[in-house]
Amino acid sequence: MNDLNIYYDNLTYNEIISKVRINGGKLVGSVIKFGILGNITVDNYIPLLKYLLLKESIQADIVQGAYDIVMQEVLDLDSSISKFQPDILIVFLNIELVSPNLFQRFLELTPNEINNEKEYLLAYVHRFFEANQANIHSKVIFHLFELPTSPAFDIYEIQNGNGQRALINQINIEIIELSKSFKDIYFIDLNIIRERLGCENYLDKRYWYIGRAPFTIEAAKGLAIEQFKIVNSLYGKTKKCLVVDCDNTLWGGVIGEDGLANIRIGKSYPGNMYLDFQRQILNLYNKGIILAINSKNNESDVLEVLDNHPEMLLKRKHFACIYANWNNKAENIQNISMDLNIGIDSIVFVDDSEFECNFVKETLPRVTVIHLPLEVFNYAETISNCGCFDKIQYTDEDKIRGDLYRVEVERKKFQNSFSDLDAFYKSLEMKIVIKSVDEFSLSRVSQLTQRTNQFNLTTTRYSDDEIRSFMHSDNYDVLLLKLKDKFGDMGIVGVQILDYTIPNEARIDTFLLSCRVIGRGVERVFLRKGIERCIERDCKNIFSSYIPTKKNLLVADFYVSNGFSEISSDENCRYFIISRIEQLVSFDNYFNEIILD
Repeated sequence: MNDLNIYYDNLTYNEIISKVRINGGKLVGSVIKFGILGNITVDNYIPLLKYLLLKESIQADIVQGAYDIVMQEVLDLDSSISKFQPDILIVFLNIELVSPNLFQRFLELTPNEINNEKEYLLAYVHRFFEANQANIHSKVIFHLFELPTSPAFDIYEIQNGNGQRALINQINIEIIELSKSFKDIYFIDLNIIRERLGCENYLDKRYWYIGRAPFTIEAAKGLAIEQFKIVNSLYGKTKKCLVVDCDNTLWGGVIGEDGLANIRIGKSYPGNMYLDFQRQILNLYNKGIILAINSKNNESDVLEVLDNHPEMLLKRKHFACIYANWNNKAENIQNISMDLNIGIDSIVFVDDSEFECNFVKETLPRVTVIHLPLEVFNYAETISNCGCFDKIQYTDEDKIRGDLYRVEVERKKFQNSFSDLDAFYKSLEMKIVIKSVDEFSLSRVSQLTQRTNQFNLTTTRYSDDEIRSFMHSDNYDVLLLKLKDKFGDMGIVGVQILDYTIPNEARIDTFLLSCRVIGRGVERVFLRKGIERCIERDCKNIFSSYIPTKKNLLVADFYVSNGFSEISSDENCRYFIISRIEQLVSFDNYFNEIILD
């Protein structure tokens, strides 16, 4: 995070404030309500968070609670925060102020007194989480306690391992553990931001003493970025695909001129800088980010490096798409988007060329563009701290997502060999499994609700805890859909949540499919099996709805085209009903096997 300004488009702090004032009053894509509570002053970071969210078409409606009455704000039903009912509650508790004994008098305390202070802090945080869940019902972003940079025992602290820093670190660990009893608690480690910036760039000592305002502008920028990452993940804004250049990006030199033996990549300088950059990209791949190449090169030269250079960490198998040609890079990115069936705004493009970066920015403004710094030794840190791909959870399926998309491209090439689409679908030898969600599949189901946009009728986002509560309730069914074909296992690609809260009625709360399976007919199979489940529950009417977004126009007529009748609509939603299975449009039987588990 050496250069935070990349997030803020190299604007000055005053320019950011001005843009927020100009654009903040305009209603953009969606509005998220934030409440801010704390025992410190954090005003300087608020316009920074608003700016980052505006760039993602999110308007932040922010209410700050009164200074240093954190608990009262969530306990008192007439408080400003309680009345506001924020979607997300951001909490700052400075340990020096909430427990001055631990921070300032540590050496004077007996072991019993130290333990009492620890238990008091844990009880305080636990009570806060409890009160929020009972009264406010917000998602919580909680900032863990900072470790002292000048611990009470000084150099002796690390020798015995039981000093002030070790204690506060243990308190943080126990806070994370106790949070598991509550819904939607997320954490930010301020110590990491401080380590990235250095203490002098993090703490504003003068304003700390004047008004308990600890953060420099640089620290405020880092803080806003970390919060932005969590919000992005919660609301399905995380990027899906990294598109990367080759020459002087993945390796040093130009393969077409220098040849395989002379490009710079390896364990010694300067090749080790490119090797570290590749290692960070490989980390993204292993976390479920799709990789693609976009290089002005002969394809044969690029493939020779990927296949034959002994020091390359990234191989041909890691890239779902490889566009090595002499076309303009914006055109290649559009083709990558179509090949992978993902939105253009899900793509991050990385290049060392200022010209190529500016060209893509101008041509495809919805693509996130990262122009690599002049110093190659900063490449790895730039990509690891870019924040575009951060998620609040990872699943087993993330580990194989890159391979799934690469195989999907192979499917499309196979499809092109058929003139008859029906024949192509039948040749895939597809097998469907539909079953109820369990603990093993819960995180993937939650992730699909958070990340799926195109084939998602309501785009309602759910956390693990919320899916778990549906799973254990008699008033809900949570169904998942798995798909296999001759190319491999595609894993969990569909989710349907059925709500039976009203007796003898059902409501399709959520219906979504991964973009990788759109158009295969699985949606009709899945819908029919969901309706059959509702009828088994003696539901006389099944209701559904479609909430339009910029991305889900594809499914605007999904219910009508499948036999539902539209009963009403307003500017925000369309409502539908179906009563008998016979009203459903039958599905094309492209499937070798349909298993209900």
